Amino acid sequence: MLKAFMHDEDYEKVALFFSCESIIKFSPTGELYLVLLKQIEKFRFMEIGRTEGVRHTIDPEFTKNFELNFVFKTIQCFKVQVFERSDNSMGDSLIGSVVFELADIAGSFNTQKLISLQRDEDESPGQCLIRMDKIESAKNYEFSFALKVTNVPKRCLFSRVTSFLKIYKLRRSPLGSSQLKQTIFFQNLQDEDWLCIETTSPEKGKSFETKPISIKGSKLCNNDFTLPLKVELWKYKADGSHHLLGLVILKVADVLARKIFRFNLLNGNSKSLLEFTGFIAADLLTFTDYLKEGLNINLMVGIDFSLSSKKPTDPTSLHYLKPGSLNVYQQVILAIGEIIGRYNHSKRFSAFGLGAKRNNSTSSVSQFFPLKNDQKNPFFSSFDELFEAYKATLADITYSGITLYAPVLKQIVDYSEARYKVNPYNYTIILLVTDGVIHDLQETKDEIVRASALPISIIIVGVGYNDFSSMEALDADQTPITNSKGQPMSRDIVQFVPFNKFANHPIMLRHEVLEELPEQVTSFYHKKGPLPRKTRMSIFRPGDDLMAWARAMAGGSGHQDQNNTTVNIS
Repeated sequence: MLKAFMHDEDYEKVALFFSCESIIKFSPTGELYLVLLKQIEKFRFMEIGRTEGVRHTIDPEFTKNFELNFVFKTIQCFKVQVFERSDNSMGDSLIGSVVFELADIAGSFNTQKLISLQRDEDESPGQCLIRMDKIESAKNYEFSFALKVTNVPKRCLFSRVTSFLKIYKLRRSPLGSSQLKQTIFFQNLQDEDWLCIETTSPEKGKSFETKPISIKGSKLCNNDFTLPLKVELWKYKADGSHHLLGLVILKVADVLARKIFRFNLLNGNSKSLLEFTGFIAADLLTFTDYLKEGLNINLMVGIDFSLSSKKPTDPTSLHYLKPGSLNVYQQVILAIGEIIGRYNHSKRFSAFGLGAKRNNSTSSVSQFFPLKNDQKNPFFSSFDELFEAYKATLADITYSGITLYAPVLKQIVDYSEARYKVNPYNYTIILLVTDGVIHDLQETKDEIVRASALPISIIIVGVGYNDFSSMEALDADQTPITNSKGQPMSRDIVQFVPFNKFANHPIMLRHEVLEELPEQVTSFYHKKGPLPRKTRMSIFRPGDDLMAWARAMAGGSGHQDQNNTTVNIS
């Protein structure tokens, strides 16, 4: 609620960068990662995000940063947790943690602080260095490029050449602006404070080219084209004992003027070259920018009616309807839906059931049926209308024994793809509320991978007390989901939240579930590139066959009403 009352002068945009030093009780072959949490109540913290994993070092330097609003007059408390990733079923191991206030970092010398990590025992398992960097409020950019290196030097005659790059930005400049405009030499800035912002994958050969890199201007150079950058060339060693081969210091302005730079190599040889290929600096549109352009967010709800939730007449059932109150399914739909619904132009949404059979149907158990019992018009205009249909459905179905998600995802993904072809500013949120484990995990992953290339986000809320480990695997915060052909998801689109973690805290539930949504929306459109500024509205007509109409519209045939005016999808 605080943010709604803040003015621009009340806060500054900052970024936090993290590294660790001297981590003990850590396997030499292990992988470390860091989790940042924000305090929302006295003893309650909510995860903001986590870094990438760093292997083979007790001094990990994480390239993932966290952009925050620093409010001078407010206590902002955070927690850092450092974990070692495990490949066994026991889960990841907590190395240590520490609680800090953002003001402590801002008020420390050079806005950085080295804090000892804590565990149950007295001995500290290591230290965490937290550094704050201000983000300029000017226009933000997104930079896209690849890096090509030629003539990588060998350290000895018979060594194999495998190397990688690290990219740094200068955290603070001791030079005046007039000096920054001049050529920057290695000896001027090598001992300054640098923030690691990107590490590329190891590549073999005397010459190599990295995979395409996309990075925000706020992270790369604070959107300042004159801010010094450093690119280091490292010889890769499997045991983590990498060797620095050389480096080059430059600015974005230099890259715009020329694309090839010479490395300052430690052996004095200067034949190694760094080349920026496909370099593009584009305006980075925000979530609100896309809303201004006509972004329409569609909500499609999937409700699990499988047998594990018990019959609704049983007071212990998750579907039990107690007079004067909402059950957990209704609470989730209302808490999430009333926020998303504000960004839908038609103010309508659809809902579907899975894992049950309608009593008046001759077909078998269905994993996709409209809650409104009207295939041609599954939309609702209010949550009261949806909940009435939900109650009617509870009295008119026979529950099945398993939960399958792939069928409902396939139908919704097909429909969302058709809507996107009609209007590129149609974005779909799939909300699945379930109490069971997944019985078609690989088929579900296949549909998620397909959906990741489309304007779709999937929110899964687990209700009840079943084992949700498979759901957490779908969240893919650390390991991208791959389909049955081994193809990875193109972006992270799944957010899983266990409802019991936020029972009786609807605001916290909304925050947890919707925190990643703006980033998921913008990441999709950033990948697709500029979209047309003028898009036509899309309104679905009651009485139309939903899927047949969507397929026809996707094929460009349109739909004409009695007055021969074009009608589009909502």
